[in-house]
Amino acid sequence: MDKHSTCPFCGNNRKSFLVDNGYDVSAMYFYEDEDFSISPDLSPLVTGHLLVIPTKHYASFGEIEDISMLSRIRSVAEQLLGTKDLLIFEHGAVIEGEGGASVDHAHMHIMPRPTNMTVTLIDEYVRESGCVSSTKIMAPHEVLHSFFLERQPYIFYEIENQRFAYPAHTLPHQFLRMMLQPYCQLSYNWRITYSTEECRRNVNKTIDYIKEHKK
Repeated sequence: MDKHSTCPFCGNNRKSFLVDNGYDVSAMYFYEDEDFSISPDLSPLVTGHLLVIPTKHYASFGEIEDISMLSRIRSVAEQLLGTKDLLIFEHGAVIEGEGGASVDHAHMHIMPRPTNMTVTLIDEYVRESGCVSSTKIMAPHEVLHSFFLERQPYIFYEIENQRFAYPAHTLPHQFLRMMLQPYCQLSYNWRITYSTEECRRNVNKTIDYIKEHKK
């Protein structure tokens, strides 16, 4: 069987999943073009938590050769969320099952920056986890693409208009989601929470948030 047919983010698989779980697809997709879509994360860590999914099956955003895509995504997200003060992160899998990703189709998380979330706080979390021994580097798109070419999994984050990455192989799934647990009322683990009624209410809060801020 073609793995893309079973990939939860390929084709219409995610939309079918939403329908099967009682969601109105027309309300769930805030933006779609030939390259990517933006919809609410199904287990929002904060109100306004968005999930960006490339239309084509990529292992990570580092695989994408279009150097403008990250900037385009950010521009759309700023319009949807009504702020430039964003937290963006990705588990850059590259190799299946590595890099902390729980789905091996590139996807990026974008949300209004949580209060007190800073570069220092993120780096302390990474260091104190004991899972990452590499040094943080500045991460323009060219660096992420070089990771893909070298088959080097990574974690990436953008905050305060700065992009950083850590080369990283074996990490707990949802490693960067876990970092935001102090800001969540529910578990960071979307596989546990996405079907709960409280989680559905949080998704609807994000939908309402976008309606309020979308220009």
